[in-house]
Amino acid sequence: MRRLLVLLVSTAMLPLVACGHFVLTPGSPSSPTPSPTVPPVISITEADQGRTLQIVTGQEIDVVLHGQPGPLVWHSLRSSDPSVLAPEVNSAATAMQGVLLGAFRALKPGHAQITAVSGPICPPGAMCPMVAERLFVVDVIVTR
Repeated sequence: MRRLLVLLVSTAMLPLVACGHFVLTPGSPSSPTPSPTVPPVISITEADQGRTLQIVTGQEIDVVLHGQPGPLVWHSLRSSDPSVLAPEVNSAATAMQGVLLGAFRALKPGHAQITAVSGPICPPGAMCPMVAERLFVVDVIVTR
């Protein structure tokens, strides 16, 4: 009877151990340690112009810039240092006309600026209205 019980327990444990899902070493806790939490995504808009953000490595910043009435549209959204704050591609993001969407992920500690320009976009050789452009700048300090 004892052999049958040992055989049943061994057979039941074999798939768990073989797949690496259940391994206990002497002195190890029986429950897994929780993984570090992912920091929240920060969303910024044109209202954040001139602001300084402090974020941690791995954190994401989403940018949503709304156009103004008239011929001005936001364009040229970039990071001043992509090695610190890299652009992220979100193929599922869809913006309505006049809205610029972007996202950036902090890769390593350092400093970068997120910038964009609001101005007319005119075809080559066409007359462009004499309108002052607006500059959007947010400073980002990445720690850890």
